[in-house]
Amino acid sequence: MDENYKIETDIPSMQSIEHFAKIANKEDYKYKFIEIMKRIEYEDIVFPYDLKILEKEFNCPIRAQLVKGSIYYLGTEITKVSELNCFLGRVRGKSKTYKLDFNRLRNAINAIR
Repeated sequence: MDENYKIETDIPSMQSIEHFAKIANKEDYKYKFIEIMKRIEYEDIVFPYDLKILEKEFNCPIRAQLVKGSIYYLGTEITKVSELNCFLGRVRGKSKTYKLDFNRLRNAINAIR
C-alpha cells in the first residue's frame, strides 16, 4: 500500500466500516474495525480470525463475499468457505499459493455494502 494511504481518508472504506458498525449497533466500536484493517494493511496478511471477528462483531459477511468473488479476490474459483483458509495467513516455505492481501480484502468489504 502507498505510504501516504490512511484508512481514515479512504471514503469508500470508511463508509463500509460505518455501515457495518451501524448494522451491528456498535457505532461507537468502529475503531475496532479500523484497528483490524490497519493491522492487516501494515502486515499485508489476512488471518482467519480477522475475518471471523469482522463477521461476528460487525455482521460483515466477508467470507461469503470472498467465496462468491473468489476468481477476482483469490485468483481461482472456490465454492466453500472451508477452502478459503489456504488463502489466508503467511506464506510458508516455498509455497506458491496466492494469499489474500489488504487491497483485495478492502475491495471485497466495499463490494458487500
